[in-house]
Amino acid sequence: GRPPNRADVNEYVILRSGQGCSSCVCVTKPPTGHPCTQFTALWIAARLVVWALASERCDVRAGLDGGMVQTIFDAYNLPDVKGEAIESAARIMDCALPGQVLANWETFVKPLESPANQRTLSSRLFYRMDPVRHDIVVGRGVRAIVQSVIGQVTSHSYALGGGGGHSSSFGNLEPPEAKWYLSLNPSELSKDAETGIKVKVPPRELLQR
Repeated sequence: GRPPNRADVNEYVILRSGQGCSSCVCVTKPPTGHPCTQFTALWIAARLVVWALASERCDVRAGLDGGMVQTIFDAYNLPDVKGEAIESAARIMDCALPGQVLANWETFVKPLESPANQRTLSSRLFYRMDPVRHDIVVGRGVRAIVQSVIGQVTSHSYALGGGGGHSSSFGNLEPPEAKWYLSLNPSELSKDAETGIKVKVPPRELLQR
């Protein structure tokens, strides 16, 4: 397809993110052949994970969430997006293992697997959800139920001079890393024996009690 343009918010927006990940893909409208925005987001995540595995130069993990976002304009008058779904997706990604695709069960998996969307699935992406669901922390006092996604995605081979496509597997069914320390509220202070200065007790120490 055509190169992404940050100023084009008709289908999707690719932005640098300050939410703990290198980039954020906000899908606003599914392209032709995709039944819903959730499917498009999963297709993009699968392609990125497969690309990283093939390149052997970096590890990519993906966090998928759905919800309302707001389009705003930054100081350079370029479009940007904000919303709770973006922050939640970043936290879900933080919990994922390298090569893993994690999706919010309530806001992403359920809409994706609705009967209407299942009837029109693209032949270039096959996936299945891990039946095991995981409870993770996505914010202070906020939890989310997530599922791992695995499958195969078919990429075009025109870059190699071929005419068809090549199918590659993606996903990781290992249990995600639980960032439980995010739920420790309020912070606990202790006094340093030498300096007398009060400091926060490390989350690892609190969890080991």
